Amino acid sequence: MTAVFVYSFDRETFAGEFSTRNEALAIALNRADGNPSPLTAVYVGQRVSPNPRAFGHARAVIDRMKDRVAEDIGDDADSYLRGLTDKQVTELDVAMEKAILTWLDSNRLMPQCTKVESITEHPVPIPMQWREPAGDASNEVHLVGETRRW
Repeated sequence: MTAVFVYSFDRETFAGEFSTRNEALAIALNRADGNPSPLTAVYVGQRVSPNPRAFGHARAVIDRMKDRVAEDIGDDADSYLRGLTDKQVTELDVAMEKAILTWLDSNRLMPQCTKVESITEHPVPIPMQWREPAGDASNEVHLVGETRRW
């Protein structure tokens, strides 16, 4: 799966789809510069799809198979699927995962929701329109509530 990076100005609403974190950051900083009010930070994260949880069902299926055979035959079925090795159970888990993922994909049932992880915060440089003109200290605040005029 290809990584998808997104950006946000509020750490809640993410936008865009970029192939690298740096690409998302560059666009976010560019768009932050044009924001009507100054932003102090932008956030970049990686959008990830949830794990469909197709692995790890072998033990439950084996137990259910044993129960169903025991219902059909009775106590004579006690030895059915008893003493399986971890390797055998893992082999079934792998085969089941492949089958479940194929089924989910072919029926377009893969999870469509996503979440954003690995969020990083990046300071935003002060935009030009918000900066004081160079060398203009006529209204510089030296003490709270006191302005010196030079």
